[in-house]
Amino acid sequence: MDPNIVTLNLINYIGDYDYYDSLTDINSDKHPKSFTKLSEIRERNKRHITELFPNVKFRDNKNQLLAVGRFKDDVKAKVETLSKKEIEDYVETFKKDAKKIERLYKKVRR
Repeated sequence: MDPNIVTLNLINYIGDYDYYDSLTDINSDKHPKSFTKLSEIRERNKRHITELFPNVKFRDNKNQLLAVGRFKDDVKAKVETLSKKEIEDYVETFKKDAKKIERLYKKVRR
């Protein structure tokens, strides 16, 4: 597996997750029940990120996602240490996280 492509995929899923998370946060006030689900999804995603990238800083002091250039080399370095199976598992995990937050966003937008 090409580490550059895997890195790009992981960063895209992290970015997608962050975007839908911010949109969902704005709209969750209208749906109080969704806030519990949002908290669960956030906690799971945070656990996945810290498990795979314990020493990579993705966010600034205001909890905003940093520019990709600030962390892409660290992500790639970690990817290069993983087995093919681990890479596949993590890519799938981050993809699922992004899809879950996207579905929740669509639900609260209704």
